Amino acid sequence: MEFLENEPTALRGKTSGKLSWAACEDVVGQAVSNVIMRAADGLLGDVVNLTAYLRKAA
Repeated sequence: MEFLENEPTALRGKTSGKLSWAACEDVVGQAVSNVIMRAADGLLGDVVNLTAYLRKAA
């Protein structure tokens, strides 16, 4: 998934490098997991821009 590959770098940049690379990967992975669980439970509704939703979750 492109989001999982690219977003840790973006998150690290947004935190000015204060979060380690591993921490950024963990945050992004947890956000994806949470969104998948919400989708499976039917709680997402009509999310139009899933990437933006994931970024906000991360």
